[in-house]
Amino acid sequence: MADRYWVGGSGNWNSTNTGNWSATSGGSSGASAPVSGDDVFFDASSDSGASFTVTITTTAPTIRNLTISGLDQAMILAGTPGWTIQGSISLPASNFTWSATGTVTLGGSSSSRTILTNGVTINGGLTFDSSGSDWTLQSALTLGSNDNMTLTAGTLDLAGYAVSCQLFVISGSTTRTLTMGSSTVSCTGTGNAWNATTSTNLTLNCDTSNIILTRNTNSKTFMGGSLTYYNVSQGGSGPLTIGGSNTFNDVLNPYKTTGSTAISFTAGTTQTVSNFSASGESGRVLTLLSTSGGSAWTVSKSSGTVTVDYVSLEDSTATGGATWNATNSADAGGNTGWSFVAAGYTMTAGLGSFTLTGQDVALKHNRVLVAAYASVSLTGQDVGLQYGRLMSAGL
Repeated sequence: MADRYWVGGSGNWNSTNTGNWSATSGGSSGASAPVSGDDVFFDASSDSGASFTVTITTTAPTIRNLTISGLDQAMILAGTPGWTIQGSISLPASNFTWSATGTVTLGGSSSSRTILTNGVTINGGLTFDSSGSDWTLQSALTLGSNDNMTLTAGTLDLAGYAVSCQLFVISGSTTRTLTMGSSTVSCTGTGNAWNATTSTNLTLNCDTSNIILTRNTNSKTFMGGSLTYYNVSQGGSGPLTIGGSNTFNDVLNPYKTTGSTAISFTAGTTQTVSNFSASGESGRVLTLLSTSGGSAWTVSKSSGTVTVDYVSLEDSTATGGATWNATNSADAGGNTGWSFVAAGYTMTAGLGSFTLTGQDVALKHNRVLVAAYASVSLTGQDVGLQYGRLMSAGL
């Protein structure tokens, strides 16, 4: 094991270039290029008085720890090859850009490794692949818009920090543990944006996390692997499919404040929930349906009352002991266990004027105020009917 410090400003990082490596900070160049087990440093003595670019070239390096700190000139890390870091990553909050597009494999066999990005976006993606090893985030982690977060072996603790990536993939059947804490994981990609299809030897500690799938226009899929999650959210206009018979604290649709969208559930699956808050808003309906028309999906809650609003429901079986209500909603067919309940209607009077809200409210020719479904509410003060006018509730 050795320490290697970058010196001399811009240059290529490969196995043969010794002109940019020193054994000490700011020392003489000529040290060998770092190899497996070596710690690599970039600091205020790495430049030559100007901004500089370090380009990883065709020979992909393998190192232990990567520490970039104290830069007094702007540094760009560039290059396309994939490379391997066997230890921790620490990046500075300023003067640094990660433009390298090669995937970084987090390998090796050491434990208690950390990842501190300080707001730097890592391009190229990260693959965590080391049995018996562990990593813990020390700051929010943002990957490039086309880059994936992959866990194939080892333990990854998000420690409650926000994560943004194109796809979050938990693959293989090697022992893996993902601890999420209170993290919000934003998956921006299309296709299997969250993919835990193979759950063999996987321990998922969902804690109080939220997985939000934000893709607009294109469809995206949450492949849950029939595991237990906290919250999953539809965060974009692109239709969301939820696959697997999963357990959720809640299923939500924060996109409802922006527009209409859809969530489909794989036919024949059951989603067991503590809450089901997926709703739309007036003019922005949420469609809830099966991936196969005429073949039901099931949502189950053991007790209490669930109410969804402004949805179009199709091929849904609601069960488990709870009461399932849909207000301001459309029954598109094939539903079981749902009560489609009309919303209430409100008449507000103030200073001689009436405001009517709701549906199917009209003043007929004989001056009778009729409210459908027998629900008329009066709010405010000084409400009166003069000159023999009659108010009644119809139906």
